[in-house]
Amino acid sequence: MDHFRGALGLASMAILVIVFVLMCWSSWQNHRTRQNPDDNFHGSIIIELSWVTAPFIIVWALVWPTARNLWFN
Repeated sequence: MDHFRGALGLASMAILVIVFVLMCWSSWQNHRTRQNPDDNFHGSIIIELSWVTAPFIIVWALVWPTARNLWFN
């Protein structure tokens, strides 16, 4: 059972890291490849970082109690 908990924790953390990296990469690519600067969308690094960090915090808030419960109980 301990091996299952460890594998589940590692899988959750791997998914978290992969999603975070993909969101950062996607955000950066969208920021760099904007072709028409006169669009109605005004780019902001703060907003782009918020779009990346908000899901990271949400996923972390969901994973941490579960992992803590599985590993320490």
